[in-house]
Amino acid sequence: MIAGRDPNGCERCDALRPLDARGLCDSCGKVVDRRELRARVANAREQQAQQDLEHQRQLACEADAVAGPEIRAGGDGGGEW
Repeated sequence: MIAGRDPNGCERCDALRPLDARGLCDSCGKVVDRRELRARVANAREQQAQQDLEHQRQLACEADAVAGPEIRAGGDGGGEW
């Protein structure tokens, strides 16, 4: 807490009551909620991107495993069918 601030006011802007359970006024509470929501959305997008990347890697490995014997059977990859 910054010296000279009202200990009963908002933790961010020093506004007086009403305060929520976090010690924030309505205005500051909305700002904090928006920031937390944006952070959660960004985190969820990052996790989804990682899952998508892992899924693509698995598909590529499976495709290589299936294509591997066919390529080796033909020698140069252009074998006869």
